[in-house]
Amino acid sequence: MRGRLLIAGVLALIGISAALAWSVAGLWIPARPEGPPQVFRVGPGESLRSVAGRLEAEHLLPERALFGPSVLVAFARFAGVDHEIKSGEYDLAPSLPPLRILEQLVSGAVKTYAVTLPEG
Repeated sequence: MRGRLLIAGVLALIGISAALAWSVAGLWIPARPEGPPQVFRVGPGESLRSVAGRLEAEHLLPERALFGPSVLVAFARFAGVDHEIKSGEYDLAPSLPPLRILEQLVSGAVKTYAVTLPEG
């Protein structure tokens, strides 16, 4: 009886570890291998949970089992950057893995526009 409980516990632990590894692996997998960049806006004071939900809605996060916006938010909390995202407009492509998208949002690598001012 005790041996069966031990085996069941070990198997449950292996299953949970495999599911966790599968979820975390999604942080390195892009939503699509190719695709044009799209403008993504982050409003002032917007929470990472809200931003991650919109990233998923705009198909910038991979669609795979056991991966979603909550995994990105949990990783950002674990890394201590969940309150570090900057507002602005970003050029984000579906070929970027979620960790790269998070890096851009935290670093504030916003989209820039060229402006020409004539003399006079």
